Amino acid sequence: MKRLLLKGIICSMAIFAATASHAGSTNAIFECKSASGRTVLTASVPGDHAEHFVELTIDGETIVWKDVTLQQAPFNNDKNSSIHVLGNLNKKNYHFLITASGSGTNNSVEVFRFSAVPSSINLKQTSGGERGNLSAVIIGKDPRAEKKGQASPEIVVNCSYTYEI
Repeated sequence: MKRLLLKGIICSMAIFAATASHAGSTNAIFECKSASGRTVLTASVPGDHAEHFVELTIDGETIVWKDVTLQQAPFNNDKNSSIHVLGNLNKKNYHFLITASGSGTNNSVEVFRFSAVPSSINLKQTSGGERGNLSAVIIGKDPRAEKKGQASPEIVVNCSYTYEI
């Protein structure tokens, strides 16, 4: 009986630990706009888990790259891309790349790149994480219909940044 009770307690602790480990997870949020206002970028980028949602709008036309869990039963992923975060804003070296399926079964191609301008990174610690501002150079699949999926030019955007629980 004691052994069964001990197994139950251990099992309960394991379940609690697994769910508690996600209690403080969050993504970094970037809200960006070009000086002309023609380009807008909204991005939810992995801070400590893999889901992402990146929306690029140029001249009113939008493209979305995502990997999100739909919050309804059954839980399904809505995914059209993968994201790779490189560097660290605190070290003034931060980039993220988005890849999507290319031709062939195992091929993926880069469809978007975000590179923070190191000298522009200005961060402030908060009680729940950090906030800041920065400039970034972006380039990616152009959402405008007349561009037919070609790469956009390099565009400089000014961003607000939040990473808080």
